[in-house]
Amino acid sequence: MDGARSDDPLLRELHDELQTLRRTLYSSNTKPAWIGASLKTIHGLLEEATRHSVGEEIRAAEHLTHARSILRD
Repeated sequence: MDGARSDDPLLRELHDELQTLRRTLYSSNTKPAWIGASLKTIHGLLEEATRHSVGEEIRAAEHLTHARSILRD
């Protein structure tokens, strides 16, 4: 993500959600529901990114495959 265009709104939203997930994971009061909700949001953003030019820049399809495997488990 670091090498992609930072002005793309979808990329900014994905970056923000990843930051939220990190904060949630390292919180002293982590709740599985919060982690699951964040992962589902990231999944949706990656799906959307695959339909836009920014998706290739951030390898969205590759990350989406990984996100799907996490959500299945």
